[in-house]
Amino acid sequence: MEAFVMNKDELLFELCKTLVADKEVVGQDAWSKVVIGGSVEGGSASLAGFCFDMQGEWEAAAPRNRQALVLLRQLREAMADMSADHKQWKACLVVIGANGKFAADFDYDDASRWAIGPATHAQRLAEFAAQPVPGGA
Repeated sequence: MEAFVMNKDELLFELCKTLVADKEVVGQDAWSKVVIGGSVEGGSASLAGFCFDMQGEWEAAAPRNRQALVLLRQLREAMADMSADHKQWKACLVVIGANGKFAADFDYDDASRWAIGPATHAQRLAEFAAQPVPGGA
């Protein structure tokens, strides 16, 4: 019996579903968008961001479901397998709207591109807040 292998679009969709199902990512009822930065470098993977409501108020968002990290790694591998040079991205930005639409961006050079830490918290919060809701509000 052959195992089912998801393509990059299916993996991104599953990652988004896993993120919004996690109460540590979407913990508020009236949310507008979730913006999550992810990175994979060496043996480490991480996901962290913010969940915004319609007024722009935010809560920190970091998935507890380890499946999100599994899907993040699988997405990276699937995308590299499909590219001519097999280059792997180091960081990604996923924006998920409460309308069910999502978008993603990838950085192939800088694993810390969308990382959130004490020195980058205010910058990332402003940058993530400015991300439009995919497909409009």
